[in-house]
Amino acid sequence: MCFSDSLREVLADMTGLWASAARRGCPGEMGELVVCVELSQGVEGCLHFGFSKGAALGITEALTGTPWKNIDEMAVSALCEIGNITCGNAVARLALCGVNCKIEPPRRLLEQRPLSLELYTMDTDYGPISVGLQF
Repeated sequence: MCFSDSLREVLADMTGLWASAARRGCPGEMGELVVCVELSQGVEGCLHFGFSKGAALGITEALTGTPWKNIDEMAVSALCEIGNITCGNAVARLALCGVNCKIEPPRRLLEQRPLSLELYTMDTDYGPISVGLQF
């Protein structure tokens, strides 16, 4: 999946964190924090990045260089930016294949988690991260 590959690269480049190859997941693996990025035009849907609490805190710490104990607004902002950069990279790759689409600014998903996702899960040193596409 183009988006999970992009996430692995962004995590390695920005934080130095390792992430496993993506494997098929199930919606129950979305994690405690979900970032949503809307896709429109060439690809319609919503991309969801689900972070376990450990992954969310570990990534935020790696980005800021400061230990993090709680998922606060700064952590959410940092993870939204990871989602934004990931989607930007993936959309650029899709454009090279003739598929153009637009992304909207990422946001934290607070309402009920979607169940109809094409979901992939990756392991990190801090816990699992999921990437799901809802059409």
